[in-house]
Amino acid sequence: MPFDVINYFLYAAEDPKIDEVTKKTFSKKESFYFFDTENSTLGLLLTGSVIVEMKIFSGQWTANNIINEGGIFGIENIATNLNLRRTSEYRVTGLEQGAYLEIDKEYLLLNMVQEPIQNYVLDKLIDTLMDINSLHQYTQMSLHSKIIKELALLAGDLNLELINSFIIFPEFVNITFLAKYLNSSRASILLELKNLQNTGTLVSKKPLIINIQKAHSQQFLKNYYYKSDL
Repeated sequence: MPFDVINYFLYAAEDPKIDEVTKKTFSKKESFYFFDTENSTLGLLLTGSVIVEMKIFSGQWTANNIINEGGIFGIENIATNLNLRRTSEYRVTGLEQGAYLEIDKEYLLLNMVQEPIQNYVLDKLIDTLMDINSLHQYTQMSLHSKIIKELALLAGDLNLELINSFIIFPEFVNITFLAKYLNSSRASILLELKNLQNTGTLVSKKPLIINIQKAHSQQFLKNYYYKSDL
C-alpha cells in the first residue's frame, strides 16, 4: 500500500499524545491563517479551496494563488534560516467551507526524514517556486492573455473535470472574483468575458463555463493540463 502523507498527519491530529498537529475548520470568506515572522506553523489543506492573498505596500490584500485539497501553505517555515528581508506577509482565506491540519514546523521537519513526506513537501515547494519563476513573463501579458491563462490554471488548481469538452467553474469564480484575482476592474473583466463569448470560448458567465474546443487555439489546454497533472 502506498504511503499516504495526508492520512499520516491526520492520524497524528487524532492522537491525544501529539500536540503538534491539530485539525481545524474554516468557513467561506474566513481568513484563518496568517503568515508572518512570528508564525511557526504550516497548513495542510484537507477539504475545500482557499485563496492566498498577499499584503502589498498600500496595506491592501491582493489575490496571489489558489490552493486546493492536499496543498500546503506556510511552506516558507521549513527554512531553518529564513531571510526575513525577503518574506512577504500573506493570509489564507476560504473560498468555501473546509478543513486543514495545522502542523508545527519542528514536527514536520522531524518527520521529513521519511522519504515520502520529504518528497511530498519538496514537490509542493517546487510547484510554488515554478509559479514565482513565471511571474515576470506573466506581468508582460495583456489582460486577454491573463484571463485565459488564469482560467486554465484555476481549472487545474481546483481539479475541475472536463465533461464533453466543457469545464464548469464553481460559483465563487465570478466577475468580482476574477477582477480581484487579476487586479483589474469589473468592467475590464466583463469586456474580456464578452469577447470570449463572441468566439464561443465562454458558454456561460453564471456559472462560468468554458468550451475547451474553442479555447484550444488560445493555449487553454496547455495550462490546464500542466496544473492538473502536477
